[in-house]
Amino acid sequence: MGPAQRPGSQPHIQPDPQGVSAPMGCSKPGFTLSPGSSRGDPSYPKPNISLRPSGGVSLGRAVDVRCWGEHQGVRFMLKKEGRHFPPVDSNGFEAVFRISNVRREDGGNYSCSYQSRSEPLAVSYPSDPVELVVRGEGPGSASPFPAPPPARPSWGLGANGTLRCQGQHQNVTFFLHKAGDLNPQQQMDPAGDRAEFHIPTVGRQHGGNYSCSYRNRSEPFVSSEPSDPVQLVVAAPLDFTNTNIVRLGLVAMVLLVLGLILAEAYYSPFWNISEGESYLYSVS
Repeated sequence: MGPAQRPGSQPHIQPDPQGVSAPMGCSKPGFTLSPGSSRGDPSYPKPNISLRPSGGVSLGRAVDVRCWGEHQGVRFMLKKEGRHFPPVDSNGFEAVFRISNVRREDGGNYSCSYQSRSEPLAVSYPSDPVELVVRGEGPGSASPFPAPPPARPSWGLGANGTLRCQGQHQNVTFFLHKAGDLNPQQQMDPAGDRAEFHIPTVGRQHGGNYSCSYRNRSEPFVSSEPSDPVQLVVAAPLDFTNTNIVRLGLVAMVLLVLGLILAEAYYSPFWNISEGESYLYSVS
């Protein structure tokens, strides 16, 4: 659990400067409708929601929760699993809620909705949830298995590969990540402190940098820092298809012809004209 909020300290969540919000625990004057107390209005489509940064945030850092919709000048409301935040009146199409000094309990699923300021009963449907993962443990480790250090792991096309991840705690859930993909590739719940991720029938799409992380099963939104990445190289096998065999044969034939031409030129007689006399030389 994180430290308690000290009296007089700033609110834990802050809105974007274009909106106005009240400190947590206070209600905004004139705001009488609690989120979820009315059905969504079809003329108010559900908004979008995103996190910045999107790949998880370390303890003590800040994260922005961005909500935006199709209507301008509305009131945005942010919700997290039964926890409601002070609403934000936006002059544009979006509102940004900033969570500064992220704590473990801030991890979870967030969604937002909006309502008309002039018609409080006109409320949008909630957005799709977005998952905030808080990184608060030590790093795990990722290594290829078997790994011939310090060489990079190289697997042939069609082979069956295995990546092994090891952490500092037992009975945790391991996640395998690939650089450039926000969603984990795989997850596993082993009994010990390590997990082996199998990649059957390795293809070119599997090449790249991999890392792993783990989460305590009792705190599914609190993650370790990602491990150092390991690069997976997919080696292409020699291609001996009929087409390539024909190509190799043609190349060999061309080289043979060129060799014969050069040999004939090397061993043939040639004329050397010097001072008006003609001499026939035979090079042997």
